[in-house]
Amino acid sequence: SGGTNQVALTWNAPAGGAGSYNIYRATTTGVTKLTGADAGAATSTSFTNTDLASGTPYYYVVTAVNAYGESDESFEVFATPTSAGAPGTPDTTFNGGGFATHNDAGGEGSAERALAVAISSAGSIYAVGEAQGVSENLDMIVWAFLPDGGLDSSFGGAGFVSSSNVAGGNGIDTASSLAIDSTGRVLVVGYSYNLSNNYDIVVWRYNANGTLDTTFGPGATGFVVYNSNFAGAVSHDYGMGVAIDSAGRIVVVGRSYVGAPTSYDGVILRLTDGGVLDSTFGTGGASFYNASTGGNNWDLMSDLAFTATGEMIVAGSSRRGVNLDDATLWKVLPDGGLDSTFGTAGVFKHSGLSASAFTVARGLVIDGTGRIVMAGYSTVSPDPSAAMLWRVTPSGALDTTFNDAGFVAWTGTASGAAYFTGLAIDSAGR
Repeated sequence: SGGTNQVALTWNAPAGGAGSYNIYRATTTGVTKLTGADAGAATSTSFTNTDLASGTPYYYVVTAVNAYGESDESFEVFATPTSAGAPGTPDTTFNGGGFATHNDAGGEGSAERALAVAISSAGSIYAVGEAQGVSENLDMIVWAFLPDGGLDSSFGGAGFVSSSNVAGGNGIDTASSLAIDSTGRVLVVGYSYNLSNNYDIVVWRYNANGTLDTTFGPGATGFVVYNSNFAGAVSHDYGMGVAIDSAGRIVVVGRSYVGAPTSYDGVILRLTDGGVLDSTFGTGGASFYNASTGGNNWDLMSDLAFTATGEMIVAGSSRRGVNLDDATLWKVLPDGGLDSTFGTAGVFKHSGLSASAFTVARGLVIDGTGRIVMAGYSTVSPDPSAAMLWRVTPSGALDTTFNDAGFVAWTGTASGAAYFTGLAIDSAGR
C-alpha cells in the first residue's frame, strides 16, 4: 500500500520456508529480478520502501532465498506513494482523511462531543467528553485512538469507556479535561448531577487498558466525587481543568457556587496520588479565589499549567461589573496563596476588545522562556465574539513584543463569531 513517500509490502511465506527475501522494483510494469532495481532485502514477510517520489507508481516482485538459492519472482504488485501534503492540509496518513470520528459511545447513537484531547508519551491519543446514554442522559466518555487514527481496542475492549450517575442524580456526567500521568494512567476531571439537583466535581482515573484504577478514590471505585459545596452554598461545583505537578499530586481547577446573587468563586483542589485532598494546600486541600478584578461576583477557572519552579498559572475570567468579565491569570504558590510578585497582587487581567467587553480565557500554555500564552474570546454586544490570544511575561504584564500589543484578536468570517478554547505550542515556538 502507498503511504507518504513510501510503499509498504506484505506477502505470505512459501511452503518450504525462506531464510530471506529480495525485493525488486521498477516504475513500469513487467519488473523481474533481472530488470528491476534492487529495492532491498527482508528476513520477515514485510518490507517498507521509503524515500520514494509521490504520485509515481512503483511495481514490485519478491523472491525467496534459502540454502538452494533464489526462487522465481512472485506475482507483480504496484502502489503509488502519496505526498505529505502542503502545510495546513489534512494529514491523510491519519485515518485516511486527517480526522477520526465516532458515534454511539453512549449507546443511543445521538449527541456525542469530545471536549479535550491529550497524547501519551507512547503516541496514544485520548479524548474525553460526553455522549447521550440509553436513558437519554449524558454519560462521560473517554476515547483512545491509535497514532494512525483508528480506535485502540486495547482500551476498554472497543476503544472507549463510559461512566454515568457517579454523583447519584442520574442526569449529566461529563468530562472537561484530562491529563496522563508518568505511568500512562488517564486522569479525567468533570462534573456529575447529584440528588440535590446540582453538580459535583468528579475526578476519574483509568488504567492504560481502560479499567478504572481501584487504587484511586474511596472504596476502590477509581473516582472521587466532591460534593462539599466548597464555596459555602449548597449548589453547583464544576471541575474544568486538571494537571499533575512534579511531585505527582493532582491539581484540579474549576468553580464553586457561593450563593445569591448568582456568584461563583474560583476553586483549586490538590489531591494526593490516591485521590485524597492534600491538607498541605489551602484549607483542607482546597483554595478559593474571588473578587479578583473587583466585582466580587463570578470568578471562573478553566485551565492551568506549572512554571519551571513549581508555581501554578491558572487561566479563567473574573467579573468587574454587570456582564463585564476580564480574561484573568492567577499565579498560585505551592501552598495555595497568590504570588504577590505577579501582576497586581498575584493576578493579571485584561478586558479584551474594550473596557465594555465580556472577555474570557479558556486555555493556556507556558512557552520555553516562561512566557504565558492564553486563548479565549472577547465580545462587545451586539457584535459577534472575536477569538483572542494573549502573551504575558513571567512577571504578569502584557508582552508587547507579541503583535506590538501583547494580544491579537481574530474575528473569523464577516458575519460569524469566533472563539478559541485551547492551544498548544510546537517545537518551533509557534
